[in-house]
Amino acid sequence: MTVKPIITALALFTTLSTTLVLSGCTSTSATNSATAQGAVTGMATGAVAGLLLGAIGGEPEKGMLAGATLGAIEGGQVGYAQEKADQRNRELAQAISGHQGYTSEAMHAFHLQQKAQLAREQLDRFVGNWQLTGWMAGADGQQLEVQGSVLGERSVAETVQLTYPALKVESQTESLWGQSLMGYTVEKGYSVVTRFANQQAMARAGDGDYDAAQRQFRFSGKDYRVTVTFENPDVFTWQTERLGGKQQSQVIESYRLTKDYSQANTSTQNSVE
Repeated sequence: MTVKPIITALALFTTLSTTLVLSGCTSTSATNSATAQGAVTGMATGAVAGLLLGAIGGEPEKGMLAGATLGAIEGGQVGYAQEKADQRNRELAQAISGHQGYTSEAMHAFHLQQKAQLAREQLDRFVGNWQLTGWMAGADGQQLEVQGSVLGERSVAETVQLTYPALKVESQTESLWGQSLMGYTVEKGYSVVTRFANQQAMARAGDGDYDAAQRQFRFSGKDYRVTVTFENPDVFTWQTERLGGKQQSQVIESYRLTKDYSQANTSTQNSVE
């Protein structure tokens, strides 16, 4: 897919501390766009529909540098270090299957390899074409309807690429679009990092984990909590809460994504039961 670059770069990963990158743009000039300035959300971050991935207001991701082109993710840069780690773990784990001794190092490597494999399977839940409907909080607290399509595709290592061709926000004439990477590392687990048009820094919702019993991803940060729940392989929900004092919280976005099998250019549509 050819994408006209508006932001001069997608991010290059210098560490394995981040797993989700989103670069977004509007259909008109980002400089003068009310949407790009954050008028939709009323949030100080100017995150456009920054609530969409529940990562506005987080801490800047220190492990990332701005670079490359929207639509041209440098997969080799993203996955190289993780792939090397996986290879090392596989080699060590062979000591078990090859009857070369059950050393503690080999057992640990085998355990990490199993966790990475499980992460790949869980992230595969996002692969496919999806229709998104829901709402996000506006500047005055009103619920603004959001709808659009999302394409999830496998990327490198333990990562999934998400593409947003055209997201519609109520009362806004501009469509929003972008791309993202969601992934996993054995050091950090799952985590969410996002960047939208006109933002100078990446923002994180916090590190997360996956609850297999609930089929639920949870991300917790200083200011926000994100919950992604798979009702079944074809439906998942995304909810973000803004955290307040004394355990109080406020839901600021809620989305429902339903898999769309009618798309002609559907990617591999593996789903995990």
